[in-house]
Amino acid sequence: MRHALSLLVLSLLATAASAAPIGRILVAVGDVSAQRNGKTVPLKARAEIELGDLIKTGPASNAQVRLTDGAIIAIKPITEFKFDDYQFSGKQDGTEKGAFSLVKGGFRTITGAIGKQNPQNYKVSTPMANIGIRGTFYNLAICDSACFNPDGSKAEDGLYGGVTDGKIAVTNQAGEKTFGNEEFFHVASANETPQSLIAPPAFLQDKLEGQ
Repeated sequence: MRHALSLLVLSLLATAASAAPIGRILVAVGDVSAQRNGKTVPLKARAEIELGDLIKTGPASNAQVRLTDGAIIAIKPITEFKFDDYQFSGKQDGTEKGAFSLVKGGFRTITGAIGKQNPQNYKVSTPMANIGIRGTFYNLAICDSACFNPDGSKAEDGLYGGVTDGKIAVTNQAGEKTFGNEEFFHVASANETPQSLIAPPAFLQDKLEGQ
């Protein structure tokens, strides 16, 4: 009986831990929602973010998220961003980690304690490459026939990124390349080497719509 009760308590504790919020919405403009346990949950300011949430923003919509480690993630319009894995106990004990996926669209972020304390445990996955950091302020955008240059021409598809402060490592099947302060890049596909850009694409620097 005691063994059964112990298992029940452990199960309840695990369930509670898994449902604990990992962050909150600071700002939500327009159509912002989370795909959570098979349901669509509308998100407003101060709404909780849970592990496994897939955040979606519509046209002319955006969201800003603050995670428990202090990281700020600004999610751009027409974006899907997922919180795959996250752990932060509030202190540096080696267990802190963060893994995220940019499915489509773009975001910019200032990393928090995880990026500063255990950057090797931080990763952003995209269809074209994985991003690792060295304590950073950076942004990413996936272009899929939806990014345009100032002259109106369509930008080449792929992953674009830029670093404001710190360094990021861009890794895919073609290898790894590191980019630092005020450096910009483009990755055409998962098996093509990241290429440096002389200047940032205009769409990478766009202000968030609705603000």
